[in-house]
Formats: sequence, C-alpha cells, structure tokens
Amino acid sequence: MKTKFLLAIATVLLFSSCASYTITKESLIQQLGGFDNVSKISSVASAGVKYNSNKLTKVNCKNKKGEDVTVFIDKNVMLKTTNNIGISSSLLFDTIFIKNDTLFGLKSRFLGVEKQISMKEVVKFEIVKDN
Repeated sequence: MKTKFLLAIATVLLFSSCASYTITKESLIQQLGGFDNVSKISSVASAGVKYNSNKLTKVNCKNKKGEDVTVFIDKNVMLKTTNNIGISSSLLFDTIFIKNDTLFGLKSRFLGVEKQISMKEVVKFEIVKDN
C-alpha cells in the first residue's frame, strides 16, 4: 500500500514539473519588439474577454547550464520577474509587452487585470514553462 502511494506521488511530480530559463532585459526587449507588435485577441480561457497579446511564437533564452535554448510559447508559459528588493511577479508570457520602460501583462486571462512593472526595478527575468 505504501509503495503504491509513493509511486503515485512520484508520477504526479514527474508529470507536473516545470522548466525555468533565464533571459536578459536587453534580449527580452529586443525579442518582444515595440508596442506595435501587440494585438487584441480573445480565447476560451478568457471567457470571450479581449486582451493584449504579443505575436511571439518562440523566445531565445538560457537554460540552467547557461546554454542557448529556444522556448516555444503556448498558453502555459509565464514570465517571472524579481525586483531589486526580492519581490517576484508572474505574468502570462503571451500577454506581455513593453511601453515606455514599463512591462505590461496579465496574471490571469480569466480575470483580465493588467499588471504594470517598472523595467528599472527588475533585476531578474525567468521564463517558466510547464512540462
């Protein structure tokens, strides 16, 4: 019984893992392009509410070993930012855009509340993808 329980937990952990990648501020700005690269879309997850979406299908970043990798963007990819006092925020990657040195994005498509983060305060950018 105990063995089955441990096996079930190991299976859940294996299939619910996520990968984390780093990206520099400069690379993020370059790959996102300008505000002109944003369009309004809606999805089933947003219950028909329109939200801003960048048009990226992939992003170049680095894995934990420092190797260059390409992450393909889907609805489960998040951008995690950490500011200069250690507070982190996560935004849906396909909803982020930069305007006037401010990062905009959604934490949830369903709620549709846009969060703004000053790029000047961010010291670390991570891309998190569910596997």
